[in-house]
Amino acid sequence: MSEARDDREAGASTEPGSPRYEAEQNLLLEFTQALTTTLDLERLNQIIAEGTARLLGVETTAVYLLEGGRIDLGATMPPLDPTMPEALRWAEREVHPHIDRSGGSGGPGPAGGG
Repeated sequence: MSEARDDREAGASTEPGSPRYEAEQNLLLEFTQALTTTLDLERLNQIIAEGTARLLGVETTAVYLLEGGRIDLGATMPPLDPTMPEALRWAEREVHPHIDRSGGSGGPGPAGGG
């Protein structure tokens, strides 16, 4: 198990000055800089997927975009194969009822649940 995951499970401090807090602040700064320097949604989603994986200490993450009745796979870590057909990157929302159960309103925020 990774050190970051061990910290999370042990209830690592997110108080100012703690390593976890500093990592979160650095990631937020990275996201903010990306938001202000790129209009490329695909690149921004990739930055979010990679940063979230680093912060959580996991190897894989995915960013999904909820657009009306569709769920679009915006980015993954490791990155998607660029030759992946576009038709395989989306699905009808009704096929994934867990999105609604987890609070996926179609707006920004995590669609994962507990």
